[in-house]
Amino acid sequence: MRLEAAANLLLEQLVPSVREFAYEVADVVLKVPRWQLLCGTLLAQFEGGTLTAPSLDPTWTEGKKTTGKRICQKCGKEFEPFKAFQRFCGNACGIPALREEKRAASKGTA
Repeated sequence: MRLEAAANLLLEQLVPSVREFAYEVADVVLKVPRWQLLCGTLLAQFEGGTLTAPSLDPTWTEGKKTTGKRICQKCGKEFEPFKAFQRFCGNACGIPALREEKRAASKGTA
Protein backbone atom coordinates (compact mmCIF):
# COMPACT_ATOMS: atom_id res chain seq x y z
CA MET A 1 0.00 0.00 0.00
CA ARG A 2 2.88 2.40 0.74
CA LEU A 3 4.38 1.79 -2.69
CA GLU A 4 1.06 2.57 -4.37
CA ALA A 5 0.68 5.76 -2.31
CA ALA A 6 4.20 6.78 -3.29
CA ALA A 7 3.46 6.10 -6.96
CA ASN A 8 0.30 8.19 -6.82
CA LEU A 9 2.24 11.03 -5.18
CA LEU A 10 4.83 10.92 -7.96
CA LEU A 11 2.19 10.74 -10.69
CA GLU A 12 0.57 13.90 -9.25
CA GLN A 13 3.65 15.78 -10.50
CA LEU A 14 2.70 15.11 -14.12
CA VAL A 15 0.38 17.26 -16.17
CA PRO A 16 -3.18 15.88 -16.11
CA SER A 17 -3.12 14.40 -19.62
CA VAL A 18 0.03 12.36 -18.94
CA ARG A 19 -1.09 11.42 -15.42
CA GLU A 20 -4.50 10.17 -16.60
CA PHE A 21 -2.87 8.17 -19.38
CA ALA A 22 -0.48 6.55 -16.87
CA TYR A 23 -3.46 5.67 -14.66
CA GLU A 24 -5.23 4.08 -17.63
CA VAL A 25 -2.15 2.11 -18.72
CA ALA A 26 -1.56 0.72 -15.22
CA ASP A 27 -5.17 0.20 -14.16
CA VAL A 28 -6.89 -0.84 -17.40
CA VAL A 29 -4.36 -1.90 -20.01
CA LEU A 30 -1.69 -3.68 -17.96
CA LYS A 31 -3.74 -4.27 -14.81
CA VAL A 32 -0.70 -3.76 -12.57
CA PRO A 33 -0.20 -1.53 -9.54
CA ARG A 34 0.89 1.97 -10.50
CA TRP A 35 4.18 1.60 -8.65
CA GLN A 36 5.03 -1.35 -10.90
CA LEU A 37 4.37 0.79 -13.98
CA LEU A 38 6.77 3.45 -12.67
CA CYS A 39 9.47 0.95 -11.71
CA GLY A 40 9.02 -0.92 -14.99
CA THR A 41 9.32 2.32 -16.93
CA LEU A 42 12.60 3.14 -15.16
CA LEU A 43 13.86 -0.37 -15.82
CA ALA A 44 12.92 -0.10 -19.51
CA GLN A 45 14.84 3.20 -19.74
CA PHE A 46 17.87 1.57 -18.10
CA GLU A 47 17.71 -1.43 -20.45
CA GLY A 48 17.30 0.89 -23.44
CA GLY A 49 20.23 3.08 -22.43
CA THR A 50 18.10 6.20 -21.94
CA LEU A 51 18.05 6.43 -18.15
CA THR A 52 20.65 9.21 -18.29
CA ALA A 53 18.49 11.29 -20.65
CA PRO A 54 15.20 11.94 -18.81
CA SER A 55 12.59 14.55 -19.71
CA LEU A 56 12.63 16.93 -16.75
CA ASP A 57 9.74 19.36 -16.33
CA PRO A 58 11.04 22.73 -15.05
CA THR A 59 8.13 22.98 -12.60
CA TRP A 60 9.50 20.01 -10.67
CA THR A 61 12.26 22.13 -9.14
CA GLU A 62 9.76 23.39 -6.57
CA GLY A 63 9.28 19.84 -5.23
CA LYS A 64 5.65 20.31 -4.29
CA LYS A 65 2.39 18.99 -5.69
CA THR A 66 1.66 20.59 -9.02
CA THR A 67 -1.70 22.21 -9.61
CA GLY A 68 -1.38 21.51 -13.29
CA LYS A 69 -1.88 25.20 -14.04
CA ARG A 70 0.65 27.32 -15.93
CA ILE A 71 0.86 30.94 -17.03
CA CYS A 72 0.93 31.52 -20.79
CA GLN A 73 4.22 33.16 -21.77
CA LYS A 74 2.46 35.23 -24.44
CA CYS A 75 -0.84 36.48 -22.98
CA GLY A 76 -0.24 35.87 -19.26
CA LYS A 77 -3.48 33.91 -18.75
CA GLU A 78 -3.58 30.81 -16.55
CA PHE A 79 -4.15 27.54 -18.41
CA GLU A 80 -3.92 23.79 -17.86
CA PRO A 81 -1.22 22.35 -20.14
CA PHE A 82 -1.74 19.31 -22.31
CA LYS A 83 2.00 18.66 -22.70
CA ALA A 84 4.70 18.69 -20.04
CA PHE A 85 6.68 21.58 -21.53
CA GLN A 86 3.78 23.58 -22.93
CA ARG A 87 4.57 27.30 -22.68
CA PHE A 88 1.51 28.81 -24.33
CA CYS A 89 -2.22 28.44 -23.71
CA GLY A 90 -2.88 27.45 -27.31
CA ASN A 91 -2.03 28.01 -30.96
CA ALA A 92 -3.38 31.56 -30.94
CA CYS A 93 -0.54 32.53 -28.60
CA GLY A 94 2.02 29.88 -29.44
CA ILE A 95 2.32 30.30 -33.20
CA PRO A 96 2.99 34.07 -33.16
CA ALA A 97 5.32 33.77 -30.16
CA LEU A 98 7.36 31.01 -31.78
CA ARG A 99 7.56 33.01 -35.03
CA GLU A 100 8.87 35.99 -33.06
CA GLU A 101 11.44 33.80 -31.32
CA LYS A 102 12.56 32.33 -34.64
CA ARG A 103 12.93 35.81 -36.17
CA ALA A 104 14.92 37.03 -33.18
CA ALA A 105 17.18 33.98 -33.32
CA SER A 106 17.84 34.40 -37.04
CA LYS A 107 18.75 38.07 -36.53
CA GLY A 108 21.15 37.10 -33.76
CA THR A 109 23.01 34.61 -35.98
CA ALA A 110 23.20 36.79 -39.09
